[in-house]
Amino acid sequence: MAYLYFMPLDIDYQIIDKPGIGSQQIVIDVNHSKKPPGKAFHYIPALDNIRGLAVLFVLLTHMTYGVIKGGLVGVELFFVLSGFIITSLLQAESAAYGKISIWRFYLRRALRLFPPLLICIILANVFWSYNEVSNSGSNQSFATIAALFYFINLLPEKVSGHLVHLWSLSVEEHFYLFWPLITSFFLFKFSRRNQIKVLLTLILIVSVYRFWQGHFETSFYGGLLIIDPLRFTLCSVDSILTGALLAVAMSTTAFKNFSLNNKLRNWLIAGCVVVFSCFLVLLTGGFIFRNGGFLLLDVFCAGAIFIAIKSPGHFLFSNKVLKWLGTRSYGIYVYHYVIFAVFEHFRVHNSGGNFIIISLLRIVVSLLFAELSFRLVEMPLLKFKKKWDLQR
Repeated sequence: MAYLYFMPLDIDYQIIDKPGIGSQQIVIDVNHSKKPPGKAFHYIPALDNIRGLAVLFVLLTHMTYGVIKGGLVGVELFFVLSGFIITSLLQAESAAYGKISIWRFYLRRALRLFPPLLICIILANVFWSYNEVSNSGSNQSFATIAALFYFINLLPEKVSGHLVHLWSLSVEEHFYLFWPLITSFFLFKFSRRNQIKVLLTLILIVSVYRFWQGHFETSFYGGLLIIDPLRFTLCSVDSILTGALLAVAMSTTAFKNFSLNNKLRNWLIAGCVVVFSCFLVLLTGGFIFRNGGFLLLDVFCAGAIFIAIKSPGHFLFSNKVLKWLGTRSYGIYVYHYVIFAVFEHFRVHNSGGNFIIISLLRIVVSLLFAELSFRLVEMPLLKFKKKWDLQR
């Protein structure tokens, strides 16, 4: 199976004071007033559509056996969006209350991430021996522990089996662990202008390291643990920091008052389409990507988010199918890889008809499973968070 390492990320920007689960844009008090702002969020469906696009890129990569290769576009888009949303939430909380509740942040993350993750791990273990071909050379026990404790991005792909896709959650979790501390005790102590300077410096440092690490792979303990130039946390965090930079920039008066006219919007969208298409079909994670192409992709991912916020009425950002995919993208991500691996058992190679049938079954079952998870797991947990005042 041509699955490789191209997986999406969970981004929970679903701090909601409206029915349902959706994306939120923060109304940030640039004066850092300590008075709670009441309803500080308003709903922007366009950000759900960004998530929908990202998870669609990943699904297309995994179901086309290498025809579409650049699922990293979806991953990078998830990373940048995650950095943007999480930083915006922390920024709004700091402005509203004068501080960030670290324990609330961690509890929200745990309630959002862990239940679907646990279901995925159980599902993978149930079918582990069923699909011996895709799990050849894997270590079921070690991969399970690594997935549970978020260090599976340090395992070689062959060791991870069909839990390999959880590497991206490991990167996210490492960001969640440190970012509220960094923002609360360091970054938010500066002015907006200096925050931007700090983030640009961090992106530069991380990018230099990513460029250097991109030319070789470091292994430890006889190859049991590795520093992969694409999956290691410090080789991915530039994307998340780019999203954080966008969040800080968007909170400034200049960005908030910026008007995106139709002509400029269309040119920017065309640029995103060209760059994303090149990475999806041609560039993948190879030479160009490792030698600075990742920064180009970061910029255009941030650009797509900016366009969505400024032009939410555009058909790309108001499409109901993409919105549906976006609101369920975490479930689709977590479950689809295991489901795809199970259906690989029924593949008849060199049969076009079989490929179409199996591909349809993979997609339908993945979407149905994600829908069940959304209604039976994620929504009840959202109500629990609201009941116990864990929303801010």
